[in-house]
Amino acid sequence: MEGIQIIWDNVNRRLPVVIRAADNAGNNAGHAAPNQAAPNQAAPNQAAPNQAALNRAAPNQAAPNANANPEVVAPQPAPLPPPTRTYVAPFPIVTNCEFNMANPEAQLDCGQWGGLTWDIVYKSFNTNGNYASGTSAVVFRGMGKKTYRVHFKYDLTQKSAKEMWMRDQNVMIDDEHPYFLCNNTIDSTTRRDDLPKTVAFNLSIEFIEPVEKFEYDYQKWPPGQYWFQYRNDYSVRCDSSALERIHPKYSGFLRNFGRLSKKEAFAFYEFLGVMTHNWYIGTPKYDEVMLNGYKLGFTGQWDSYDKPSSSLDFKARTILPGYQHITNEVPARQETFREGLAIGVCDMFDLKLNANHPMMRTQVEELKPMREHRGQVSFYIEDSVSGPLLMTGVLIQGRNRQHAKLKVTLFRKKESIDIITTYRIIDTHQKTIGVIISILDEEFTAALAAGELSVAIQLHLHGTKNTYIHNHVEEFDTTTPYRMPGPITGYLNCRDGERIAVCKEFLAIHCEQLQMMFYSTDFSDCGGDEINVDEDSDVVLDALDIIWHRSKSVQLKTLRRVLELGGYWLCRRIQIFIEMAIMHSSLVTPTVKVELAHTAEDKARIALPAANEIDGGIDGRPF
Repeated sequence: MEGIQIIWDNVNRRLPVVIRAADNAGNNAGHAAPNQAAPNQAAPNQAAPNQAALNRAAPNQAAPNANANPEVVAPQPAPLPPPTRTYVAPFPIVTNCEFNMANPEAQLDCGQWGGLTWDIVYKSFNTNGNYASGTSAVVFRGMGKKTYRVHFKYDLTQKSAKEMWMRDQNVMIDDEHPYFLCNNTIDSTTRRDDLPKTVAFNLSIEFIEPVEKFEYDYQKWPPGQYWFQYRNDYSVRCDSSALERIHPKYSGFLRNFGRLSKKEAFAFYEFLGVMTHNWYIGTPKYDEVMLNGYKLGFTGQWDSYDKPSSSLDFKARTILPGYQHITNEVPARQETFREGLAIGVCDMFDLKLNANHPMMRTQVEELKPMREHRGQVSFYIEDSVSGPLLMTGVLIQGRNRQHAKLKVTLFRKKESIDIITTYRIIDTHQKTIGVIISILDEEFTAALAAGELSVAIQLHLHGTKNTYIHNHVEEFDTTTPYRMPGPITGYLNCRDGERIAVCKEFLAIHCEQLQMMFYSTDFSDCGGDEINVDEDSDVVLDALDIIWHRSKSVQLKTLRRVLELGGYWLCRRIQIFIEMAIMHSSLVTPTVKVELAHTAEDKARIALPAANEIDGGIDGRPF
């Protein structure tokens, strides 16, 4: 049976479209919600409900239906049912915020209701030129294992580069999604000095209601007026401009949106949450979500995110394409650091971190220029069994291969506490240095939150043609064991007789097998500070470099062995790294990629994708 559905294009004209009832069954449930147009009738004085459902490729063309034929527009999802309680005091809870845009430190305001509390954390990112920009993160605590839907309004009180799209928003929160972001962009009038000195806005929490579980169900995220609706399962309204920039065939992706499996669609919404709210950053799930985004085709123009001036921190940046590389260059060892003239930089940074606040666990600073080289340093927290790990990651972007010497000094109240020196060869692919600065006990965790800690970064670069260098326990004694940068709390004994000093707390975070071997007391050969590894030291060091530095040029001839070692260690970080590397490597043929897939997973994964793949398992694609 065919019929006519009235849809809206992007200039609010009504267009008749032929639809097949069988294809569109269940989309409208046979009735129109209050204050909403019926399927064949436009509501008076109401904005077009479907004008931005999925596709913006053609300005005057209707978007495709996610649930039916590509020619049919997906209707706006039905409005939420009435809340489980009426809007009574103390709602709405309004916080009038005013923050100094010239202050790069995180600035906080707060509110509370019942057992929930929330912080409003403002960070400014640009205060030069004709506009000022920053983000406001609303961070909730006290959810426990419960999930809530938060209805809110967010109004900038100054002239904004955007219209007031912040009204009538709602976001679900739980322990995995404890915050949401709102972007602020303020225009100047004619001159740079016309930019206001402060940013002011009102956050009104209109209502908070408990829900059964977190779902991508009729959420409205600021900013944006575009609905991404997948059949009758998911619907989110948000901004789509960032997605258009990073998908080479964005319009085609939207035309086929309804043909995704339910599992693929869920992966897309998680990726959308990363792009909109920075969800999962700092957790292992972030890498998984980003990898799924690449598999969905969001592979282009990431260069704009990978600049030293970008706000992306070390861990978020190093999952971008370009940090995973496969090479067949003949390896050449750098024996010692060349003394004499070198380019470099020295700077001191006061730490503004708090291990107990989800939006204050990372800090990004730009390094001073070093001739043609530009750099960035991130300080961040990782949780371990022995307490928070204070980490740093240094990014160096340049055109030529360099031998880098990095000296990191930790201070408390300007008194030196610890010094770590490490060396690495960096180039256009291998361009990061990761260091564990310290394992923080309760005293130093409190000192960090009180602003008593600071770090000095000294970085020197020499040109070189060599491809790698070893670090040793004793810096100038090459007879001592190899060493990864950071505190020494354990050793890996390789089958070629070499020993590698490591921070076992950090390894245990990323390798389930090593976590059990270092800390389990169930077996007699576990629970110690040393582990025997049935692999040569060069392969083990490659694996450790991937975990520590998060960028690496892996030799093609040892690629399979590194992948197998990562699989034995149950290290998802190594597996994702290799998967990313072979995805865009011209050195690995399709035949070899299939062979590597056989090695990495069960052979059944080739014939029928496994449950950990976005197109396999329950709700995956039928094969």
